[in-house]
Amino acid sequence: MSLKPSRRNTPSQNRSTTLADHDLTDHDLSNRSYGDAEFTEFAGKIASIIGVPAARLSPDTVVADLGLESMTTVELVVDLQEDYDVLLSREDFDDVTTLGDLAGLIFQRLPQRDRN
Repeated sequence: MSLKPSRRNTPSQNRSTTLADHDLTDHDLSNRSYGDAEFTEFAGKIASIIGVPAARLSPDTVVADLGLESMTTVELVVDLQEDYDVLLSREDFDDVTTLGDLAGLIFQRLPQRDRN
């Protein structure tokens, strides 16, 4: 499974960032379907799979910039599906640009009882 950059946000548009540029405290999450605590937990799950510190991940981290290998991507998708009890298709994963997009997709699909 390869990660292709979305037309919405490609490195050539100068919107790409590196992991070193991110700090979770600098982001306004007020218009998102998740809050700071939820994203911090989400980032921790991703960090444990891909082997980077969670503090270096933010909603603006571009998924393609993570340099995930095919098997790591599969592991990430499967783990997120199991952890959040949601279904993610390859198309879903290919359509997200940032970790914020991915988190939003997952949190929007959570059953109502899990959103409290």
